[in-house]
Amino acid sequence: MIKRSDEEILQSRAKALASARVDSASLAEATHDRYLVVLCGTDRFVIALESVMEVFRASGVTPLPRAAPPLWGLTSWRGSILPVITIDESLPGQGSGVIVIIAIGSRVIAGLWANQVESEIAIDRNTIQPPHALTGIRAQLVSGVTPDAKSVIDAESVARLLDERTKANDQTAAINSSGIKV
Repeated sequence: MIKRSDEEILQSRAKALASARVDSASLAEATHDRYLVVLCGTDRFVIALESVMEVFRASGVTPLPRAAPPLWGLTSWRGSILPVITIDESLPGQGSGVIVIIAIGSRVIAGLWANQVESEIAIDRNTIQPPHALTGIRAQLVSGVTPDAKSVIDAESVARLLDERTKANDQTAAINSSGIKV
């Protein structure tokens, strides 16, 4: 049996105590993602914080006639025109609510109109379940449901839906009153 000196034992213990330990907080961070909770109409939705570029007070949204949902209107944002989407029939009133800028990386997708931003929360990504029996726009925008029944809005789905709607509108020629395609 090899006998260790007191000094060696103390150095070994100090080294073990000084090494990084995995504590419950860092373990929780590893499996949790951060989300922004927004109220749209009477429903609560969450958006991954990495997909939120900015939130600002809705000062003026111009509704688009014959816009296909979820597109509702346009607003000015940082000198550019930004499409504004809504979920379901929860149409905003002028000057009320907030617009949450949804982005993928640096690509701005749209602004989501919401009654208010409630909070920022951490959700264990393993607890988000696939959505069940969704209809309408929700079926295309919602990628999951949290344990407390908040719908998860997916930025990729928003981008895909708006791109599909834009392409469809570009292919459908409008005919003016004189019968000429425009």
